[in-house]
Amino acid sequence: MALTLLGGVFLCAEPDVVHAAGTPCSITPVLTEADLNTCIAEAPTDNSEFAITIGADFNITTQKNIVAGNSITVSSDAITRTLTRDTGFTGAFFSVPVASALTISNIVLDGNKLNVVANNSIVINSGSLTLGSGTVLQNNARNIYAGWGGGIQSSGTLKIIGSTISGNMANQGAGMYVTDGTVEIINSVISGNAASPNGGGGITMRNEPTKLTVSGTIIEGNTGNYGGGIWSVGTVEIVDSTVKGNIAAASGGGMIIGYAASKLTVTNTNIVGNVATTNGGGMVVDGAATISGSTISGNMASWGGGIYASQTPGMTAVAVSDTKISSNTAIDGGGIWIDHASLSNLTVDAGVMFSGNSASTFSRMRPADQALYDAQIFATSFSLPLPFNGYNNYDIRYESDLLTDICQRNSSLWADDTKCVAAPNTGLFGGQANNLAVSALSLLASSAIIAAIFIAPKLIAKRR
Repeated sequence: MALTLLGGVFLCAEPDVVHAAGTPCSITPVLTEADLNTCIAEAPTDNSEFAITIGADFNITTQKNIVAGNSITVSSDAITRTLTRDTGFTGAFFSVPVASALTISNIVLDGNKLNVVANNSIVINSGSLTLGSGTVLQNNARNIYAGWGGGIQSSGTLKIIGSTISGNMANQGAGMYVTDGTVEIINSVISGNAASPNGGGGITMRNEPTKLTVSGTIIEGNTGNYGGGIWSVGTVEIVDSTVKGNIAAASGGGMIIGYAASKLTVTNTNIVGNVATTNGGGMVVDGAATISGSTISGNMASWGGGIYASQTPGMTAVAVSDTKISSNTAIDGGGIWIDHASLSNLTVDAGVMFSGNSASTFSRMRPADQALYDAQIFATSFSLPLPFNGYNNYDIRYESDLLTDICQRNSSLWADDTKCVAAPNTGLFGGQANNLAVSALSLLASSAIIAAIFIAPKLIAKRR
């Protein structure tokens, strides 16, 4: 499935039909679940490729167990085929153990969540799983207060290429929950997944040895308590992608990357319109983060509208280059929140443009921090129409230590303060108050949406 970039948003084209390679099953095409069972039983255990072609839509009533030594590709014939969880079945569609491989192409696996609350993911993988072009894992509601991984649980090798994981629910990692191994996501869509009561609406990577690589992909409209889009411990690389409209009831609307040993690289990526009730509308970062050639815009949180960096000195290092940080909103740190003691861990190069970020108060840089600013902050474009640099709380979180700092505390006195003579009383703070009121309403609306999404599984179970 190709993705086309239009106006900063990736659009999905029609999926490319992938035909299975290898020895074909004796039943081709497969028209029933019984046929599928027969084909899986036929598959050799010498790691040679074996092809199963699905030629009809049908229900799945039992878990399909791939065995060690299998290397199976399940694909459709000329059109996309749908396999749906039967109302009496709550297990996984496929289980892929160590030393086995499964590739699924151009198939929709539907969890039927309106009629079934499942006790397992759609696919369990501890071997090698590839979701190929045109594959969709959708609509699985996994025992939401106990289950991890609505779409996928993985502890092996996982590749997702030209696929969609959408509309799934779970306790953590509603789209996917990864405990070990590697995940590579290319030209795919992770959308509308909801994790409750924990986090990682789209993706959860649970342990530090894990590695997540995302390219050409949309992560959109996912929800969770922590990490609406992504909640990861380990190494994360995101390139040429969009993280958009994700919501966290607590922190990390777009993503949370932590802890101290974690590493995040974001390149040529849009992080836009994400919301967190507390920290990090766009992202929360512990560990080391490098952000380049990207846009962080229209995100919202109480602290760190765009980026919230760990307040513990020595744990976090954030380097931003050639990036637009704009129209983010917070109480403190509209663009970037970082503790004053950790300012030396933040580097912003000359190619970074701050614009339209907002916070509840404005601050002026302390003279004592001038040397630090000169050594670390090189951007020349800032949100405020004032002769002040990025340590202004609108762009980079900053609180003056001057108790009489009336520039920060009282806009009506600007014209009377010789230190602020270049800034007439333009009504900027009045506009800011209005912006914050709108932001507060938006956060309340977002919380209502989250509550509705998280309550839905209970209502489903009750109807059953």
